[in-house]
Amino acid sequence: LIKIFEPFDHATEEFSAENYPTLSVVYPIIEVLKFKFAIDPNLPLIEDSIDKED
Repeated sequence: LIKIFEPFDHATEEFSAENYPTLSVVYPIIEVLKFKFAIDPNLPLIEDSIDKED
């Protein structure tokens, strides 16, 4: 369980280091989290697939 939440701990520490986290800080961290938890990093996320079908 600790291994699962460890990336979120690191992300929280990064956000906390900034007085006002901007998109230039937030976006890369979110992308890392998405990559870290992707089943297969080469496959698009489900949300991305749904957006393209509309």
